[in-house]
Amino acid sequence: MLDYYRFKEIHDLFMKGKTEEARHVLMEMQSRYVSLCDENTMLKMQVQEFEDILYLSRNLVFDGFCYWLITGNIKQGPFCQSCYNRDGVLVRLAAHEDTWQCATCGTVHDREPRYGMPAPGFGLGAALATAHDAGRTALAGLADLTSMAGKTDHANRTGRAASLGAGDDLAPDAPPPGAQSVRPARVGKLLPFVK
Repeated sequence: MLDYYRFKEIHDLFMKGKTEEARHVLMEMQSRYVSLCDENTMLKMQVQEFEDILYLSRNLVFDGFCYWLITGNIKQGPFCQSCYNRDGVLVRLAAHEDTWQCATCGTVHDREPRYGMPAPGFGLGAALATAHDAGRTALAGLADLTSMAGKTDHANRTGRAASLGAGDDLAPDAPPPGAQSVRPARVGKLLPFVK
């Protein structure tokens, strides 16, 4: 911390004609000032890094297959699950015919997941993201989910639930006998972004 009383001391030394001593004290004050400025800059950078981590933890959504960054009404992504979980790096997946491929690690993801529903616990994020894709606002997507909750038509519920990315509350009933069973998707935990 700067000792502000030292400025008066420097002034008094100049007034008494002790210029060399005053210059020495002034150079010491300048050195301390530069040191404090450097520390302040470093602390600002650390705060910015923590804000970035907090931003990602609030806006990065894992849908059971890959990560999506939701900013306002914009859904960005998809981002590679493997690269983010391993290195904390968001790598956008490149679109191919029926797949997404990571240019960094080479992992291939299906563009249309083999599962009819997203992973449990990701219904709200998926509903918001899908509502954006359909050109609606997030509230409209939630309104659609709410209106579907009261419907009893099984085929309509199942199809609309899958198209909206709904969660557990709109999952279809048990599959008919002889139908292929679907293994549940792994529910991931969001990790902090690390540079």
